[in-house]
Amino acid sequence: MTSPTSQELRKLQEPAYWLIFALPWPDSRQDAATAEAAYVVAPPLVPRSQVSENAEGVFAVAHFHVKENPGRRGVWFSDLTRWLAERDNSWQGVEVDWEAALREIQELPTFGMFLEVSRRGYLFLLDGSPDGATVTYSGGEQEHLTAREREVVHADFEDKITRDWARYIEEMAARGMIHLH
Repeated sequence: MTSPTSQELRKLQEPAYWLIFALPWPDSRQDAATAEAAYVVAPPLVPRSQVSENAEGVFAVAHFHVKENPGRRGVWFSDLTRWLAERDNSWQGVEVDWEAALREIQELPTFGMFLEVSRRGYLFLLDGSPDGATVTYSGGEQEHLTAREREVVHADFEDKITRDWARYIEEMAARGMIHLH
């Protein structure tokens, strides 16, 4: 095993895309404006021999989604759910136990990081509905989450991950935790 070259390191730092999915909002942060409540993984960097059929199914849907949406590097799991719905399909229809897949993906021995998100960003990250969610607040007020704001939040997530991922890989390399066969 050898340490990665600068070209190999750059490939790890700049994957074609990331898959981002929401985690449960931590009980200890119930009243907090932000929390570590999302997980990020780069499917192009995950050896497919290490994943189950369910995780491979999620990665395959992500791959096809990215092919249809070039330029988008931050792919939310809710994007994939919407994308399937637009094709009159679902996770059940493609025979993927998405809950088992997401649990597995988070535990894979591969590059992945937790992401701190705002409550508002979290709402968008969770929303897989085709028309956008309507949020009802404790006082009874309602608000529809707009597609325009969703795109702004999406871009913010992607910018943050682009910066943080590169630093994460750099730190892993500096600690000697990245070795290539």
